[in-house]
Amino acid sequence: MLFLEPVHSWHGGSRYWTRKLGDLIRADAERRGEPYLRALARFASAVATIELVPYHSPKFELPGRVVRNLRSAELARGYVRNVLLPRAKAGDCLVVVTRQAKAWGLVPGRNVVVYGPSEARAAHLSTRSPGGRAILAFLRDR
Repeated sequence: MLFLEPVHSWHGGSRYWTRKLGDLIRADAERRGEPYLRALARFASAVATIELVPYHSPKFELPGRVVRNLRSAELARGYVRNVLLPRAKAGDCLVVVTRQAKAWGLVPGRNVVVYGPSEARAAHLSTRSPGGRAILAFLRDR
């Protein structure tokens, strides 16, 4: 995760992701009894994000029919379906879908967490959220 690397801490993406994952990074560091920066480095190398339709706006307004027909979205869904889901089922990775679950077409399962509509609005990743708990559990032995 590029934005968790300290060298990129000046970037807005870094501020966004350290706020989004900060609760988990602190909890992981505390559980392991190690400095925050070591836990940050672990998250930087262990976490990746794939956005179905990246956008920089307070509100997503692209119609579903457009999203379904975007070649980039089709490729992202194919990568998740053909590469990440088999790895998740084998226990090698964790997939957490926080937003646009319906557009991804994924169902919860082994190492696959899909947020429901009420959870997706804020898409929290904290020690109390389904995705956050799954991330901490997945990283526990790694």
